[in-house]
Amino acid sequence: MSQSAQSLPRHATRTSPYADRVRSTRVSATSYEIRIDGEFRFLIEGDEQWPALWQLFAVINGVRSGKCLTLESEHFDVIEQLERGCFWMPAAKVAPAPHSSSLTRHRFPQYLPE
Repeated sequence: MSQSAQSLPRHATRTSPYADRVRSTRVSATSYEIRIDGEFRFLIEGDEQWPALWQLFAVINGVRSGKCLTLESEHFDVIEQLERGCFWMPAAKVAPAPHSSSLTRHRFPQYLPE
């Protein structure tokens, strides 16, 4: 089963310039294969228990590496990072993460000395 925009959360949009190059295929309930330009490059593995933690591993010559590249609470967060170019593009070409909302800062109240 391929990961599509419909299976991502409603708030997630595919705005990355590399999103069309990244394809995910669900292998099991806790595993996704990631292909970039048709080449098997990464594996996402998760837990069956809640809260699930999803780990990204590089795949070299069809063999999963032992080092975890990132750890996230949702598999689609890992996929979104890959779609922005993280872990496979030069740092200068990685697209910045979109901001989901504006930040409003409120000053702490100034207390009068007694």
